[in-house]
Amino acid sequence: MSDRRARDFLYKVIAELYNRSKYIEVLDYPRSMNRRSIDLAVQLNNGKFLLIKVAHDLEEVSKGEIEELLGLSLRLNIPSLIISEKNKGILMIDGIVYEKNGAKAVKLETLVSALENNDVFIYQDKESFKVKINPEKLKEKRMERNMSLGEIASLLHVSRRSVYEYERGTIEPSIELGEKLVNIFGDDILKPIDIFSEENLENVQIEEQPVDVVEERIISNQLKELGFITYHAKRTVLDIGAKNNKGNRLLIIVRHGKEGPSALSTKAQNLEKLSDTTNSASYVVSNDKNLIKELEIEKAKALTLEEFIEFLRDSFGNK
Repeated sequence: MSDRRARDFLYKVIAELYNRSKYIEVLDYPRSMNRRSIDLAVQLNNGKFLLIKVAHDLEEVSKGEIEELLGLSLRLNIPSLIISEKNKGILMIDGIVYEKNGAKAVKLETLVSALENNDVFIYQDKESFKVKINPEKLKEKRMERNMSLGEIASLLHVSRRSVYEYERGTIEPSIELGEKLVNIFGDDILKPIDIFSEENLENVQIEEQPVDVVEERIISNQLKELGFITYHAKRTVLDIGAKNNKGNRLLIIVRHGKEGPSALSTKAQNLEKLSDTTNSASYVVSNDKNLIKELEIEKAKALTLEEFIEFLRDSFGNK
């Protein structure tokens, strides 16, 4: 994918979200869009937060990028979404929630429609499309009409077992069968898909990524001792994301090797944007006190490792 096309599509997404969000920040780190897991951090007008990966073609988003997007989404309790125009070179269909490696993906038009409170009912399930059904409402409507499972099965040309599973919510019908059910019982048997929720993320297997430097391991271990769940990232503006059950959300950068003040400042400035948009606290950790003094940051706190560990214990330890 050309950088120009990627940028043009990103700007198109930003333009559509600009007047539909309280805050929208572009996370321009790493510089290449093909190497980062998050492109936009958004706070919607309803107050919800959203992490967005933008790709003109869904196929261009790597498994590693998706795993990190989902990992941060799950650990920080912030919904995530991929916005694309095509899937494997084919134009995506408006009004359908696609899926790749556990992540939700939609066309920009579908996102805009959802922001305008229009419901989405169709989703991708592997290589087919299914309709989201409210199983309790389906059973209620069938019983109101005094119809048997067999009668519905006959009308749909499926087995009684299939109708039984629809009512249990264990499987859902294809678009064609969903349309037939709506013709029989009305569209109130449909169940809207909330593209802004973390629904089903608990079923996604998140692989922990190994730390890069010993300081990251020390910080992660300390956070876990203090009751935080953590995630180590490699493809975005933070190195460690953490959240506890009291709602405290921490975003942390750890200096790697000989990173200079300019490179670290650029990363930290992007971290501040993510922090502002997601109501999180941001920190930069480096044992070089002279470098800390040179950092061009406004809101993030810059501390040595020893200072940061002491801060964590004082702020979140048992008192």
